[in-house]
Amino acid sequence: MTQRWILTVCANCQKMRLRNGDWHDLPPSIAQDSRFGFTHTTCPCCTRTLYPEIDLDDILENSSIR
Repeated sequence: MTQRWILTVCANCQKMRLRNGDWHDLPPSIAQDSRFGFTHTTCPCCTRTLYPEIDLDDILENSSIR
Protein backbone atom coordinates (compact mmCIF):
# COMPACT_ATOMS: atom_id res chain seq x y z
CA MET A 1 0.00 0.00 0.00
CA THR A 2 1.29 3.47 -0.87
CA GLN A 3 1.05 6.10 1.83
CA ARG A 4 -0.67 9.28 0.67
CA TRP A 5 -0.42 12.77 2.16
CA ILE A 6 -2.78 15.71 1.86
CA LEU A 7 -1.12 19.09 1.38
CA THR A 8 -2.94 22.37 1.94
CA VAL A 9 -2.10 24.88 -0.79
CA CYS A 10 -3.07 28.55 -0.99
CA ALA A 11 -5.47 28.92 -3.91
CA ASN A 12 -4.08 32.39 -4.61
CA CYS A 13 -0.28 32.30 -4.21
CA GLN A 14 0.23 28.49 -4.36
CA LYS A 15 2.26 28.31 -1.12
CA MET A 16 1.83 25.15 0.95
CA ARG A 17 1.14 24.96 4.67
CA LEU A 18 3.57 22.86 6.66
CA ARG A 19 2.66 20.79 9.72
CA ASN A 20 3.87 23.58 12.04
CA GLY A 21 1.51 26.06 10.31
CA ASP A 22 4.17 27.98 8.38
CA TRP A 23 3.60 28.71 4.68
CA HIS A 24 6.32 28.07 2.06
CA ASP A 25 6.66 27.92 -1.72
CA LEU A 26 5.46 24.66 -3.21
CA PRO A 27 8.38 22.86 -4.89
CA PRO A 28 7.41 21.76 -8.44
CA SER A 29 8.60 18.22 -7.68
CA ILE A 30 5.97 17.85 -4.94
CA ALA A 31 3.17 19.04 -7.22
CA GLN A 32 4.03 16.19 -9.62
CA ASP A 33 4.45 13.48 -6.94
CA SER A 34 1.49 11.05 -7.00
CA ARG A 35 1.79 10.36 -3.25
CA PHE A 36 0.33 13.79 -2.51
CA GLY A 37 -3.28 14.86 -2.65
CA PHE A 38 -4.11 18.57 -2.49
CA THR A 39 -6.72 20.70 -0.81
CA HIS A 40 -6.95 24.47 -1.19
CA THR A 41 -7.51 27.39 1.15
CA THR A 42 -5.94 30.85 1.31
CA CYS A 43 -2.87 31.64 3.38
CA PRO A 44 -3.14 34.43 5.99
CA CYS A 45 -1.35 36.97 3.75
CA CYS A 46 -3.67 36.33 0.78
CA THR A 47 -6.74 36.21 3.04
CA ARG A 48 -5.91 39.71 4.33
CA THR A 49 -5.47 40.97 0.75
CA LEU A 50 -8.48 39.25 -0.83
CA TYR A 51 -10.90 39.56 2.11
CA PRO A 52 -10.04 42.76 4.03
CA GLU A 53 -13.43 42.68 5.75
CA ILE A 54 -12.45 39.54 7.71
CA ASP A 55 -10.78 40.18 11.08
CA LEU A 56 -8.17 37.48 10.56
CA ASP A 57 -6.05 38.61 13.52
CA ASP A 58 -8.97 37.93 15.86
CA ILE A 59 -9.59 34.51 14.29
CA LEU A 60 -5.93 33.50 14.48
CA GLU A 61 -5.58 34.77 18.04
CA ASN A 62 -8.42 32.52 19.20
CA SER A 63 -7.45 29.42 17.25
CA SER A 64 -4.65 26.93 16.70
CA ILE A 65 -4.63 27.81 12.96
CA ARG A 66 -1.71 29.92 11.72
